[in-house]
Amino acid sequence: MTNDGRGSGLLLQPAVSGQVDTIREACRSAGVEPGSSNYVEAHGTGTAVGDNVELRALAEVTAAQSGDRRPLRIGSVKTNIGHTEAAAGIAGLIKVVLMAQHEMIPASLHMTSPNPLLAAETSALELVARNQPLDKAGPQALFGVSSFGLSGTNAHVVVGGYPRGESAQRRNLAELPAERPTHLLVLSARSRRSLLGLAGAYAEYLRPGGAGRDQPLWDICATAALRREAYPHRLWVLGDTHDEIADRLLALAAGEKIRDGGIGQAGGTSRTPVFVFPGQGSQWLGMGRTLHRSSTAFREALQACDAAVSRETGWSVIDLLFSQNDEFLGRVEQVQPVLWSLQVALAATWQDAGVDPELCLGHSMGEIAAAHISGALSLADAAAVVCRRSRLMSGLAGRGGMMAANISAPEAEALAGVCAGQVVIAAENAPTATVLAGDHAALEEIASKLDGRGVFNRHIQVTVASHSPFMDPLRADILRELAPLDPRKPDLEMISTVRCAPVSGADLDARYWMDNLRQPVRFASGVRLAAGSSPRLFVEISPHPVLTVAMEETLEQARLDSAVVGSTRRHQDESLQLARALGAFFALHGRTDWQRWFRGEWHAVQLPAYAWDEESLTRIPVLLPAAGTATHTRDYQQDAAGVGVRPHGLPVVPLSLCLALVLDTAKAVHGARDYLVEDGRPSPGLGEIPDGTSATLRVVLTGTAERCSASVWLQDPVKGPLLCLNADVRALPEPGAAAGAAGDTPVTDRTVEADQAVDLDQALGRCGEFLSREAFLRLAAARGYRITPEFHSVRQLWRRDGEAVATCASRPA
Repeated sequence: MTNDGRGSGLLLQPAVSGQVDTIREACRSAGVEPGSSNYVEAHGTGTAVGDNVELRALAEVTAAQSGDRRPLRIGSVKTNIGHTEAAAGIAGLIKVVLMAQHEMIPASLHMTSPNPLLAAETSALELVARNQPLDKAGPQALFGVSSFGLSGTNAHVVVGGYPRGESAQRRNLAELPAERPTHLLVLSARSRRSLLGLAGAYAEYLRPGGAGRDQPLWDICATAALRREAYPHRLWVLGDTHDEIADRLLALAAGEKIRDGGIGQAGGTSRTPVFVFPGQGSQWLGMGRTLHRSSTAFREALQACDAAVSRETGWSVIDLLFSQNDEFLGRVEQVQPVLWSLQVALAATWQDAGVDPELCLGHSMGEIAAAHISGALSLADAAAVVCRRSRLMSGLAGRGGMMAANISAPEAEALAGVCAGQVVIAAENAPTATVLAGDHAALEEIASKLDGRGVFNRHIQVTVASHSPFMDPLRADILRELAPLDPRKPDLEMISTVRCAPVSGADLDARYWMDNLRQPVRFASGVRLAAGSSPRLFVEISPHPVLTVAMEETLEQARLDSAVVGSTRRHQDESLQLARALGAFFALHGRTDWQRWFRGEWHAVQLPAYAWDEESLTRIPVLLPAAGTATHTRDYQQDAAGVGVRPHGLPVVPLSLCLALVLDTAKAVHGARDYLVEDGRPSPGLGEIPDGTSATLRVVLTGTAERCSASVWLQDPVKGPLLCLNADVRALPEPGAAAGAAGDTPVTDRTVEADQAVDLDQALGRCGEFLSREAFLRLAAARGYRITPEFHSVRQLWRRDGEAVATCASRPA
């Protein structure tokens, strides 16, 4: 797009030079020769001046490439659909895309007197006045689309037809790239109802016979993530096959909790990622091994950390991780450098998957990884802090311990106060989660008191009493060994849990890292500070979650609009766990760059259409009873928990319940006879009973005991009465009873049954599709209906569009 408003000498008159330059620049950017297009969609101003300038520009561009080629074919969609004003460019682009798809050039209509530039026999241009095959010169057709505006604005786009038969080999249906452990499908919608409907639509799409069954799963998942808007209501599922993903989508649509899928909280704004690095305690034998084999990003970051640690210590992090000896897990001088290395590598893996932090937060030794990821410490400096400090700490091994307890900081302070200074608060992790550090015997005494009160407590797997006076003997050595540090201004914000304030970078000197070891960890305050400015999504970067529950409790008590996800878990496939975490991250409104997860080749595929919400605005006519006609009313209470049929997860009043209440009311009002409900007319929009509440259903009968009309209303306290159903009710004759009117033929119950049997046979003859009980339940789930087991009454069903016949059990199994 260019502008050459002065090229013609008149502001409102286009210039040939400007349009020629624009076309040539567009071709240069596309890597094609000017004039090599098979067809150009012209702007077609319809004016003598505008058409003449555009045709001259196209002729000039084409002339240099003409040779023995046929004239450049041109046309304008305006001749087919009229003047398009501001939509001229997009209308032309749509036309060209359709031309490439159908390999046909449609005629430009209504040409009666051609422009002289087109009428000349030697013209380099040809207006397509009748439908023509595309007749492309090579395997790939080339098109141009021009559009111009006032004041010299010129636009031209080059479109290439997709080269059929020459594309790279597509993946097999379930094939995965080497770095991805499974397929991840993410969906979103503007409402929960639409989201559940979309889940059902995708399940049908993936099932046998569905349009997506023959499409590679990688392409389906990539298209859903990269070619669809991310709306407030979100879900994710993992799976290795089409059927696995379809089954899990149906499970979510039915309201089930599953391991490989989930539905996130609804929200209007995205949550910015916060990487949280815990202290010691998340270690386990075997951690990091599967990620080292499967993830290049993890492996490269871990190798860099291994080299930095090796320069400090002489031993290898990777060798320890793949060792079968678990002794290093309890040795502070080894486990801390190993955990630091894993945290840095896990952060790199999250970034490789498309998640970039905007803030870093660390707990105890976790602040060393936070300082490096934020950019405040180089890799070498961070390795020096964790290796030199942990080596000095090992000299104090066995002189104290640490204990976590589910008590508040004031309660912990009171318990520590009776120990004559032998125990202090080491960390305030959450409102009711505190860590104590100090003398072993004093900690045992406190643990005994808590056990007597039934309060959870446990000793932490450490050999030193960090964040207590037990660390004071190390001060001089730490200040000396960490004096060469060169901290710098961080690239990302980092909040200190020592000072509960943002760090500038320069303050992360040797003195800070001594305070980090000696002072209590104010983690809960740091979480509140981080979450107080904007909605956040905290990601715990650790081999096993140790702070997730504490963060959730802190955020919940402070009523902050933030959420928490973990990374990997002990003794579980780490690659698969990270895929689950990424899905949950998306569903909780985390910012994700899906281009990184779906990097490499993928092909866009046709996906199911959006599942729109439906709201009926039809006014339902209310028939008033005739004068002298008896009207009976009966109320029933119904709570949402008892609604056994839920379309798209919503507790609406089921029609089966309405029919049952009509029959119950008829028998209560007119006597215990058999009644037939017919011509049921449900309301277009059924009433909804919000979860956790109950509502009144009112049945109104108008008429006589032999024949009456019925209506069922939901008494909504906000919207007023909502009509659920209109129907007719008639009493069935008692066995052997005759009709009351003179001259009528007596009607017995056998006659009624015979008439009904004839109607049923005719309906069965029309309904050619059979569904078993299991097939019906699967179909209902695919359509978004959740039916609880006590409502599984359908045994067999025959159907066609608009009609169904079913056999049902009188009491569901």
